[in-house]
Amino acid sequence: MGTSQPPHAGRPTISLAQAAKLLGKDWRTVKRMVEAGQLDGGSTLAGQRPTYYVYADQVASSSRASATSDSRELLEAIAGLERDLEQARAAEARARNDEAQARASAAAAEEVNRILRANQSILLNAVQDFQQASDGAAALIDDYRALTDRHWAVAGQYRDSANSFAKAASNYQDILGQLLTPDDISALAPPDPPPHRT
Repeated sequence: MGTSQPPHAGRPTISLAQAAKLLGKDWRTVKRMVEAGQLDGGSTLAGQRPTYYVYADQVASSSRASATSDSRELLEAIAGLERDLEQARAAEARARNDEAQARASAAAAEEVNRILRANQSILLNAVQDFQQASDGAAALIDDYRALTDRHWAVAGQYRDSANSFAKAASNYQDILGQLLTPDDISALAPPDPPPHRT
C-alpha cells in the first residue's frame, strides 16, 4: 500500500518505531519497506510531517517468519553442534584407542626388556660357570700331567733299581764263581764213570 492513506478501519496499526523494534531493524529501513510496499502500511499527514504506521498483522507475520527462520537457523546450528560433538567423541574414542595401544605396546616392550635383562643375567652366570669349569678342567689336566710325570719318575726309579738288583746279582754270581772254582783246572774234569760190572 502507498503512503498518505488513512489506515483501514478495524485493522490495528503500530507506529514505525514499534515496528522497527519488533522487526529488529532500523526505523529508516522499515520506512523504506513501507514506501516500497514490502510492508503493508502507510502514513498520514499530521501538520507538515507525515506519520508512518504499519499494520500489526504485517509485523506479526514478519516476526513469525523471522522466528521461523531463526528457529531453522537455530536447529541447523544445533545439528551442526551435534555433528561436531559426535566427531569430537569419535576423535576422543580414537585417541583413547591409540593411547590404549600405546600403553599395551609400552607394557609389551617393558616385558621384553625384563626378559632380556633376565636372560642376560642367566647368560652371564652361564659364562662364569663355564669359565670356572674350564679353569677346573685345566687344573685337572695339570694335575694329571704332574701325576703322569711322577708316575714315569717312579717307574724310572723302579727300572733303575731293577737294573741295580740285576747288576748286583750278576756280581754275586761272578763272586760265587770265583770262590767255587778250584785253582787246578783239572779238578774241573768230570769224574770217571763207575766200572762196568759183568
